[in-house]
Amino acid sequence: MRRSLAPFAGILVLLTAFLSPLGAQENLSPSALLDSLETRWNQIQDYTMELHSFQKKGEKTQNRVYAFRYMRPGWIYLHVLEGDGKGAHVVYNPQTDKVRAKKGGLLSVIKLTLSPDDKRVLSIRGFGIKDTPFDVLLRRWRTYLQTAQVQLQGPQEVEGQEVYVLEATGVDPTLSKGADREVLYLRSTDFLPVGFDQYEGGELVHRVRYKDLRLNVGLTEEDFKI
Repeated sequence: MRRSLAPFAGILVLLTAFLSPLGAQENLSPSALLDSLETRWNQIQDYTMELHSFQKKGEKTQNRVYAFRYMRPGWIYLHVLEGDGKGAHVVYNPQTDKVRAKKGGLLSVIKLTLSPDDKRVLSIRGFGIKDTPFDVLLRRWRTYLQTAQVQLQGPQEVEGQEVYVLEATGVDPTLSKGADREVLYLRSTDFLPVGFDQYEGGELVHRVRYKDLRLNVGLTEEDFKI
């Protein structure tokens, strides 16, 4: 005996609506979006990318492009490809909680072992190498959910990518090196960050963009030596 497919067709329509971008958007909240980011983060053993950074403090500005590497449980590598300090390398060792650093050019033969909070390896706004991984960004936004006003927009196209946009206003400046508003961009395809913007009194003071992101490439400790 042949059965009618009408009930199954109805179920299919419901599933299609739920899985569509609009349905996904209606079921998302800032907390759920950060949960999705955390799920993706837990699947990452290591990653590489180019980190593009703009910072402003008073009348001073700092533009840099870094080659970036990360490997669990917290190895971090930065190499300044362009901008202030071009050629410099900094590596964080989670086993010693120290950084190894060297400048570019003629001074590259000199290697220093420093605290990660040493001013010689901090940006003009006070950001250091331990502030760069995705899990630090995630923890900061978890705190915003409890202490600031967070709104979700999207998906929408930003700089050629479809992203969800989280905006935190009324941010405690002590959580973000002086910023009072932050905007985070997460790819709609996998919820990984594209970058963020931070503002102080309405002025853009920190912009980060992540380019050429590659996940689980098989890094070893040899990739964190300078």
